[in-house]
Amino acid sequence: MSRNTQIRELLERLGRLESEHRLLASVAQSSKSRKASIEVSLRSLTALSLKQDDLLKEAVEAAGFALYRSAHVAGFAALTDALHTRLDRLALLPAVAAKRPTWKVVSVEDLQDYADFQVSEVAREVVGISKSQMKTFQGLLHLRNQCAHPTGYAPDLDMTLGYLTSVIRQIDEFGR
Repeated sequence: MSRNTQIRELLERLGRLESEHRLLASVAQSSKSRKASIEVSLRSLTALSLKQDDLLKEAVEAAGFALYRSAHVAGFAALTDALHTRLDRLALLPAVAAKRPTWKVVSVEDLQDYADFQVSEVAREVVGISKSQMKTFQGLLHLRNQCAHPTGYAPDLDMTLGYLTSVIRQIDEFGR
C-alpha cells in the first residue's frame, strides 16, 4: 500500500472518528439535561420517605454511569416501598391480612415477604390502588424483572430515563 493511500485512509478514519465524537458529545449533553430533568422531578416530590429518596437518587446515579439495569432495579425498589407505605398510611394492612389469610401481615415490613405482583393485586382488592395504577405497577415490575434476571433485555439511556420518569410519576400518585 502506497504512502498516499495510507494517508488518505488515515484521514478518512479521522473524519469518521470526529463524526462519532460529535454524535457522542451531543448524546452526552442530552443525557445530562435529561438526567437533570429527572432530578428536578425528584425534588418536586414531597411525600418521599428517606428510603425512597435514597433509592431514587441511587437509580439516577446508576443511569448517569450507564448502569441502566441497576437503575431499573433501584427505581422499582423505591416504587415498591411507596406502595407498601400507601397501604400502611391508609390503614389497609388489616384488610390485606383478611384478603390473604395465609399471609402473616402485621406491619408494613411484612409485605416485603410477598411477591410484588401479589401485593399489587391485593392492594387493588382492598382499594389501596386503582386498576390503572395496578396495571402500571405490574408493567414497571415486568421491566424490572427483565433487568434483574438474565434476559436479553438491554435498556439504553432513553429507555432508563423514561422508566424512571414513570416510576416517579407512579410514586407521586401513591403519595396522594
